[in-house]
Amino acid sequence: MISNDLMVLQDFEISIDHSRKTLVEIKNQLEGNNPAKIALADFVKTEEHVKKLSLEQKELNDVLLQVLERISNTEKSLYSGKSSSSKELSGLQKDLGSLNARKSKLEEDLILIMEKYDHAKVKFDNAAEVLKAEEKSWNEKAKVLMQKGKELYSQMKILETDLKKARQKLPKEPLDLYDKLKVSKGFAVAKLEKELCSGCGVGLPFNEAQKARDSKDIFNCKNCARILVAN
Repeated sequence: MISNDLMVLQDFEISIDHSRKTLVEIKNQLEGNNPAKIALADFVKTEEHVKKLSLEQKELNDVLLQVLERISNTEKSLYSGKSSSSKELSGLQKDLGSLNARKSKLEEDLILIMEKYDHAKVKFDNAAEVLKAEEKSWNEKAKVLMQKGKELYSQMKILETDLKKARQKLPKEPLDLYDKLKVSKGFAVAKLEKELCSGCGVGLPFNEAQKARDSKDIFNCKNCARILVAN
């Protein structure tokens, strides 16, 4: 029966449409913001923070070494006995006091930076472990997704070939009607189940339902105009 052939056609199209949607979902999952990408972003962020603190620590340490060298030179000048001027000695003592104060502040800052670095290093190490685990997990999942997509694509191409062959076997008039109803109704063929049209849900009188079951030609629902196929 033509109606059954059109239902087969519709089933092909539904399967193809479902395959296309699934392939898009797979593509989105593969290209989307997966756990491995999130873990990588966190890893990069913690790595940059560790590098920043390491650089700050080195810069502070370099400044501290310079201050220690100046303190050493100032102490040598102060205690060498070469300076007899009280004004000069007073100036050296004042400079030494300022340098020692700066040395204390630098040491405090350096300890604080070292503590921050140690804390950041722990976070960095944790992020590295998480990244390794997430990449392993994601690579396995991506492999499965790609294989699924490959198989689904192959199946879809077979369905498209079957659909083309099925359309070629159908007469032009019912095929044109099918295409027109598909555009206007979303799907063109509906099942007749217990005198009810599965497309619109409206019931048919018993005699009309019987005609639909017995008819070898296309029988349309009187309410929604879809082509009816009796179970």
